[in-house]
Amino acid sequence: MLQAGRRVLGVQVVNQAMNIRALQFLVSVLALLVVVSHHLWPALRADAFTGTFLLVAVLPWLAPLLKSIKLPGGLEVELREMREDLDQTKGAVISATIQAQVGAAALSAPARAEVAANTGGRFSRESLVALGARYEQVRDSMPSGPMRTEAMTRVLAEMFEQAQAIADLDVQPLLASASRGTRLAGIAYAHEHPSSERAEVLVKALLDQEDTPFGQYWILRALRRLAAVDPGVFAGQLSERLLAYKGRQRPGTDRQYEVTQLLRDLKLRSVPQ
Repeated sequence: MLQAGRRVLGVQVVNQAMNIRALQFLVSVLALLVVVSHHLWPALRADAFTGTFLLVAVLPWLAPLLKSIKLPGGLEVELREMREDLDQTKGAVISATIQAQVGAAALSAPARAEVAANTGGRFSRESLVALGARYEQVRDSMPSGPMRTEAMTRVLAEMFEQAQAIADLDVQPLLASASRGTRLAGIAYAHEHPSSERAEVLVKALLDQEDTPFGQYWILRALRRLAAVDPGVFAGQLSERLLAYKGRQRPGTDRQYEVTQLLRDLKLRSVPQ
């Protein structure tokens, strides 16, 4: 059912993009047809009418570049805001899908029994790191696709569950590890235990250490939980570094959406002058 839901969401996003592109072509073609028809009669000259419809013909392709444009008659078209809203909607859908996958994921019975046998029923740094090793094993041994994503998501869900039961853990060595699985274990713990003391190390991991989109996404989710507890900790350099990170993200992605929401949570839109 989860896989089917993801397919439906994916189809909806693709259909939305295709509909927008079709609308762009339709608007351009109709506007050009009006111009051609206008010139079929010799009495009609190239004037503001022609210029207006030529402008309408190219508007769909100028949207990524312009903020707004005024047409004759006082009509002002907001272009960039429309594109940004679409990108934010797409990023929000992807982000919600990822969270739904983790929320619905559960460790299979054999795997849970294996964890219990290896840890004696107790959760610790070692058991969390062991889940990181399993995450890497799944990631490296399975071909990219929905089945691998589901398997990795089940491991992450178990990381969250174990992290809740561990009272105190220094996440800095985990986040600085060369192992992607170990880093994810540290991210999971920081996500479940938001603390202002971890703000700087999380931002550093986001910008300098974590090289997977999945890991970066969950760092941003951890930072948003932290911002809800202590937004003041992001003042100064941390906010500027987050703004720089946002500028490197492709619009319409889960990471671009989450960092934008984080900055809005902090009421920060641009680098302080």
